[in-house]
Amino acid sequence: MPLLMAAVLLVIAIAMLTSEVAWRARGTLGLVGLATLVHMYITSSGSEYALIVSFGLSLRSLEEGRYYTLLLHPFIHANTLHLFFNMAALALFGIIVELQRGTWFLLMIFFMTSILSGLASLPFIGWNAVTVGASGGVFGLMGCSLAEDSARRSSKFIELAAAVFLAVGFWFIGANIVAHLAGLLLGLVAGSASKGEKGW
Repeated sequence: MPLLMAAVLLVIAIAMLTSEVAWRARGTLGLVGLATLVHMYITSSGSEYALIVSFGLSLRSLEEGRYYTLLLHPFIHANTLHLFFNMAALALFGIIVELQRGTWFLLMIFFMTSILSGLASLPFIGWNAVTVGASGGVFGLMGCSLAEDSARRSSKFIELAAAVFLAVGFWFIGANIVAHLAGLLLGLVAGSASKGEKGW
């Protein structure tokens, strides 16, 4: 598995250096690469559970002043399957948003919806429970894509892809459904409010 992840990172690096489209999607590919690197480190560390608890977002982490978990929890995943589905959705919806609106807009939506959806879910999961993964930000980008493309021919494909990933998100045992729905709603609002603006 580490070799496969290393191969993914190599492909991303080569694509960014050789393809104009990949370079324009550098924010998305950078997020995918960073999450993959973090997962490689965690799985090879021998202390997976301790690292997930230490850097995952929870009411306890915030009460203890570990506010860095707000920024770090999207890059930590419970297992490789969790990482795979989140990165597949991030690659799809992230590239759509980034090519339309630019890298800074993509990063703003990703981090804003990751943080706010994570916070929104905390009262529902308990004081000690930890939430990890990029799904809040991914669903935020999904919502933004749906709002942006509502009047375009590509909207049917995006709607179908969104339905598939929504179903997968609900199917996963232990999935943070509140974070998924909060991220989607926030993305829809942000995409609708900024529709028609130039990319940046």
